[in-house]
Amino acid sequence: MKKAISFMLIAALFTTMTFTAAPAAYAADSPSVGDSEYVKDEVLVVFEEEPSKKELRSVTDEVDAKKVEEVETPVEETPYVVTLDKGESMEDAVKDLEKEKAVAYAQPNYLYSLDAGEDNELASARAATAGKDDTDLWNLKKVDTQQSWDLIDEVKKDGQPREKVTVAVLDTGVNLEHPDLQAALNKDKCVRVVNEQDPANYPKLKVSDVNHGDNGGHGTKVSGVIAATSGNGIGVAGVAAGNSNDLIELAVIDVYTRYNSGKDRLATSADIIKGISYACDTAGAKVINMSLGHYPGDRESNSGILPDGVVGTDNLLKQTIHDAVNTKNVTIVCSAGNKNSTVSWYPSDFDDCISVISTTNYSDVYSNSKAATSGYGWKKDISAPGYLISTTQPSGGYSNNSSSGTSFAAPVVSAVAAMVYYVNPKITSNEVKKILVDTATDLYTYGDDIYTRCGNVNAFAAVSKAAGYPAPSASKLPAPVSAKAVSSGYNGVKISWSKVASAKGYQIYRSTSQSGTFNRIQTISSKNTTSYIDSGLTTGKSYYYKVRAYGTLDNKRAYSPHVMTKALPLPAATSQFSVSSKTYKSIQLKWKKVKGASGYGLYRSTSKNGVYKYIKRISRSNTTSYINSSGLKTGRTYYYKMRAYRTVSGKRIYGSYSKIYSAKAAPAKPGLALSKKSSKSVKVRWSKLSKVDGYSIYRSTSKNGKYRRIKTKSSRSSRYLIDKKVKKKKTYYYKARAYKRVKGKTIYGKYTAPKKIGL
Repeated sequence: MKKAISFMLIAALFTTMTFTAAPAAYAADSPSVGDSEYVKDEVLVVFEEEPSKKELRSVTDEVDAKKVEEVETPVEETPYVVTLDKGESMEDAVKDLEKEKAVAYAQPNYLYSLDAGEDNELASARAATAGKDDTDLWNLKKVDTQQSWDLIDEVKKDGQPREKVTVAVLDTGVNLEHPDLQAALNKDKCVRVVNEQDPANYPKLKVSDVNHGDNGGHGTKVSGVIAATSGNGIGVAGVAAGNSNDLIELAVIDVYTRYNSGKDRLATSADIIKGISYACDTAGAKVINMSLGHYPGDRESNSGILPDGVVGTDNLLKQTIHDAVNTKNVTIVCSAGNKNSTVSWYPSDFDDCISVISTTNYSDVYSNSKAATSGYGWKKDISAPGYLISTTQPSGGYSNNSSSGTSFAAPVVSAVAAMVYYVNPKITSNEVKKILVDTATDLYTYGDDIYTRCGNVNAFAAVSKAAGYPAPSASKLPAPVSAKAVSSGYNGVKISWSKVASAKGYQIYRSTSQSGTFNRIQTISSKNTTSYIDSGLTTGKSYYYKVRAYGTLDNKRAYSPHVMTKALPLPAATSQFSVSSKTYKSIQLKWKKVKGASGYGLYRSTSKNGVYKYIKRISRSNTTSYINSSGLKTGRTYYYKMRAYRTVSGKRIYGSYSKIYSAKAAPAKPGLALSKKSSKSVKVRWSKLSKVDGYSIYRSTSKNGKYRRIKTKSSRSSRYLIDKKVKKKKTYYYKARAYKRVKGKTIYGKYTAPKKIGL
């Protein structure tokens, strides 16, 4: 059955692609490309089987082809590059070729750009400094490179013979004379495949008067990230160098051609496929790094949508990668692009590739550490340092924390993958991918996220898992010194803890039993917030809490040990509780309604610290006062407290007691009012109280001075008096109190507050 790509899809793809490429090192003759993302006068034709001469002639005659060249590929189908005659329409050629019975499908010969951002080879950094610690690089530290090298040295002690892992770099070539790459380069495997047909005779990269083997200035940088020599005291060190520089070898394959009068360096689908085939079948690579890509247009960006709603794909490259990964057991790592968006980017977004996002030199693992320009999204797989890093330069020198782009994040992952193969040569490519993802350092939000996916690759953790060693233990923050929990109303608990200075925040877990499962209920994102109220709980039920600090240590998430505490939600203590004399034989209690209460219990004692007896249960939550008129003796002081309760499953659950307040069984305080009768007299009035025998009125010339009783009046008398024993232009203060005679004894109530009047 034909694997046909519709003519409409191809035609639409030609009109919707845009392209940006990195500058060339120098110019040469330019094929006919223009501004497209495909070679204008070439078509890739894929046959179901090896075509006969007659079938090839039929194809060339159909489109009046100038040339037909076979492409070496690991896939079963046989692809050819068909070069069209001048003026031949690409659209017509694809349409006509797909009519041929022997043709599986036809597609453009796509063009792929370099995935590097801008960098700056500082003059001061071009010459290596002798005696420098070349492993003191932030990108190495972020992925625990040194720890992985030390572990590999331990693994080597098992005595098993191990061969260097070959990492193929499909790029612009490499500076064959760079002093920091001599230990890693296998120069016999460094070749150029462009315009070549015989894999056995691909020309080796060579040094010329114009360059040192890197025609585009990109491959040397990528190679340095992977395998620059460590411990030689100059320049930089690569992630997979190891302590002895004996873990891997580099096979750098030049797949790039100069286009547009030499200003652009681009790789065609055909040449990338040849590079993959050479890497797998001739170079013996276990890892292939491709820091390149193109944008086909996709639904998310709302551009490049084809008439039938299908997004264009380089099917031949996709199939080639699939077979290399699943048949040849090769891990292929690709850069995620530098568009700062989720738009499709190939070959990175093919399922069989490991797609790498670029991250920064973050200090807070919980921040969004994605590099500003890096591509991201759910089609990507993992992250790695790639922003402002140091690496080898094609000039023979080094960049100084100035190289940026996903081009330099992908080789970090390629290097770690190579070390995984080194410690476990029998591992499969799919197992390698799973290990890299499972052992990554989680960044930004917990777990998988769209910006960093599973997080930064971690060399130490990945190598440990591949070698069968225990996972590295995580660093720990100090625990909060103390934690406590108290009821916060009938359905809440307030948890508080001591501040941890090195924390970013805190996590709170809850269980209903001390040995039960604790589930995280809250994350506090500020280290200065040291309390939390847990609500929606069941009154009277015990809850157990664990609190731990979290933050960043050694570039990773770090946590403190848990501290545990316990509490149960109860009705709150009654607020605004007060007691006061009502009559000579009753006392009034008042309080504010308690939220969630079903009722209240009232308690009384004859001394503050004595035994309190339960005197009344108020069964209505809206009731907020009670007059205690039984069991009292006139003139005696009584002490009261109360508490709210909530009925749960027929059982009353009581909250905390209120504060203790006291009152005397005595007449209440009357109301008092003053008015000026004349310039030499004051009218004093008071309110009527029940169950009193009379009132005593007092006067003073200062608020806090000595008060003299000026009148005692019976409750049957009028409730005012005219005080004429005052002087003009003087100020006077008055107060009053009621009294009751009980068994020959006069019992006074409390004084009113002093009232003031001036004459």
